[in-house]
Amino acid sequence: MITRRDILACSSAMAASFPLQKAARLLSVNSQPAQLVVFEKVLQNLSPEQLADALVKMDADGIEVAIRPNGRSEPADAEKKLPVLVKALGQREKQVLIATTNITSVTPESTRLLEILSDHQIPQYRMGYYRWNKKHDWPKQHDIVKQQLTELASLNQKLGITGLYQNHAGNGYYGAMVFEMISILSYISNQHIKLALDLRHLRAEAGLSWPTLVRNAANRVGCLYIKDARWKGPQTNQLENVPLGSGFVDRAMFAAVRKQCPSVPISLHVEYHGGKPLEGAALQQAIESYRRDIKRLRQWMTQT
Repeated sequence: MITRRDILACSSAMAASFPLQKAARLLSVNSQPAQLVVFEKVLQNLSPEQLADALVKMDADGIEVAIRPNGRSEPADAEKKLPVLVKALGQREKQVLIATTNITSVTPESTRLLEILSDHQIPQYRMGYYRWNKKHDWPKQHDIVKQQLTELASLNQKLGITGLYQNHAGNGYYGAMVFEMISILSYISNQHIKLALDLRHLRAEAGLSWPTLVRNAANRVGCLYIKDARWKGPQTNQLENVPLGSGFVDRAMFAAVRKQCPSVPISLHVEYHGGKPLEGAALQQAIESYRRDIKRLRQWMTQT
């Protein structure tokens, strides 16, 4: 939650770095009621107009759009495709709240893409993932990631946009254990790089310790990622993705996390429909799954 002290502390630097209206947009993400969007990976075959209609049917506030290789738009095409999408959604009072990217460092290409996102009033973007280098020990890996995040945070400040780093379960992902990112983000302004706290991945990696991690990460969370899973069999390290409320991301976990992060946006994912854009009957089934999961999620939201 942004306090008056936070605003006063950063106002001088922000005013010197980018227009005031961008600063206001950046701060507003945490000051308004929580918005509920859907990650639209399986919906990418819908046209912008069809997607807008589907969002109305689902009762979603908007989308998290994939602007990365094999996404709705390739990064190089974003300047052409993004305005069409933003306009179509706006006509149905929906919005693009998050852009999923592969950005992990400051390059000419990442700078240009972030400029485009900022120009179209998209307040947050999901970053790409850092991977553990087996040749590096923890301090070395920490320093490498810290340097890249520090440079990105500086660029984000200039553009009035916030980067989100998702905790992703699995061997090799830096930040799978959330404390790895907390240890770095403590050195960076929490207005410019935040966590996309993924409850499925958090529960898978942290087990019974997830409440401790949430408590320590709460002031760094910029978005909650909601999806559900369960362990596949009694003795396995394999996860099975399932509809919301039928796995280990239950109402009690959601309520506990929301208590710590009450106003951040929420992005719903339906991983149990797979990871590829769908067509035909499978696509319509996914839309119905979103509608059903959003109905349950909104019930949970009213109870927290």
